[in-house]
Amino acid sequence: MNRWSGQKILVIGVIAIVVFIFAYMQSPKMMTPEELARCFSENPAASHGYRADFSCVQETVNQLMQQFSTPKLMRYITNESSPPSVVSSCHVTAHAIGQLSIERGDGLEETLAACTGLCRNGCKHGAIAAAAVAELADAYDEDIAHADAATIGAIGAKYCTAKTQLCHGIGHLLYIATQDFDEALKSCESIADGDEAERCYLGVFMEAVGEENSLAFRSASATIATDDPAYPCDSVDAQYRHACFFELAGFQRDLLARTRRDTSERAALIVEACNAFTGGDQRDCYTGYGYSSVEQLNQSASSDPGQCGNFGNVSQRDACSVGVVLKYVDNRNYTEALEYCRAVGESEREQQCFNAAFQNMESETRVDSLSAECGRVSEPHVCIAALERYTEKSGSLPAND
Repeated sequence: MNRWSGQKILVIGVIAIVVFIFAYMQSPKMMTPEELARCFSENPAASHGYRADFSCVQETVNQLMQQFSTPKLMRYITNESSPPSVVSSCHVTAHAIGQLSIERGDGLEETLAACTGLCRNGCKHGAIAAAAVAELADAYDEDIAHADAATIGAIGAKYCTAKTQLCHGIGHLLYIATQDFDEALKSCESIADGDEAERCYLGVFMEAVGEENSLAFRSASATIATDDPAYPCDSVDAQYRHACFFELAGFQRDLLARTRRDTSERAALIVEACNAFTGGDQRDCYTGYGYSSVEQLNQSASSDPGQCGNFGNVSQRDACSVGVVLKYVDNRNYTEALEYCRAVGESEREQQCFNAAFQNMESETRVDSLSAECGRVSEPHVCIAALERYTEKSGSLPAND
C-alpha cells in the first residue's frame, strides 16, 4: 500500500466518523421511562397526592411507545421500585398508553390484550375511549366533540348492543356533549341495558370527575354542591347510583381540598356521604369507596388500603372490604386480595372478605387453583380454612358486584 492510499483511507475514515457523529446528534434521543416522573408534582389536594401535567404525560408516553412495548410500560408504572409519583398517578399514564395505542393505528382487541386491569383499568379506558371517538368520527363527518347527545346516541347504539366494550366510551362522550347527568344517563339507558348500560353510566360519571378520569384529561366540569359529600349520587335516579358510588371518591376531591381535610379524615367524609343512603344503596356506597380507594391511597394490602377498619359499623367495614377485594381481583392480583382478607382481624368479617374473594376469583380462574393461591399468602392455613368454609356454603352465598 502506497502513502497516498493510506492517506485516502484515513480521510475516508475521518469523514465516516464525522457523518456518524452528525447523524447521531440529529437523531431523536433515547428516552427512559424514568423521565415520566418530571410530569408529576406534589399536590396534597389531588386524589393521589400528585398533580399531573397531562400534556407532558402524553408527549412523554408518545416518545416512550416508540421504544417500549405496552406491557413493558405498564410494568414500569406499577413497579414498586418506580418513582412514587409515577406509581401513585399511574391511571393517568396508563390512560395515555391506551389512548395513543389506538391513535397510532393499533386494533382495539390487540390493545386491550396488551393492557392490564391495573391503575383502575386506565389503559383499557384510554383505548376504549379513543376507539369510540374513532368509530363515531367515521360515521359523523364533523368534529365529534360538537355532536349532540341524540347524534352520539344514534351512532353509539350499535356499539352498546354489540358487546364491544365501546359503550363505556360512549358514556364519556355523552357527558361531554350534554354536561348534564340526567340527560347523559337517560341516553345511556335508551341505547343499552344490563352490563353495557352500567359501563355507559360509569363513563358518564368518570368524565364528570374530570382530570385523569376524563376522555382527554379535561378539568373537572361537574358543579360540586356545596358541602354535600354524597353529590352527585344523591341527585340521580336509583338505577344510576351503583355506578356513581364507584366514582364518588373522585367527586369528593374538591370538597376535601376546600375543607382542608387530609387522607386520614377521608373515612369520616365517606361515612357522612354513605349514611345519607339506606339499604342496598348504603352498602353499594361503601363497596364503591373500598374499590376506588385501593390505588388512590397507594397502600399495600396488609395496611388496610381502604381504611375500612375505621368505620364504626361492622356492615360498613364488611362492604368496604368487599370493594377492596373486588378491585384486587379485577386487577388479577389474587395474592393481594387474599392477603388483605387474612389481615382483616375480625373473624366474621374476615370470612365475608374471603367469600367475596373466592367467589369473584372463580370467574377468573379454575376452582382447583384457589388452594394454590392460598399457598402464596403469609399464613396459608388461615386462607385454606376459609376456603373450606366457603366451599361448604358457596351455593347459598349472594353475588358480589
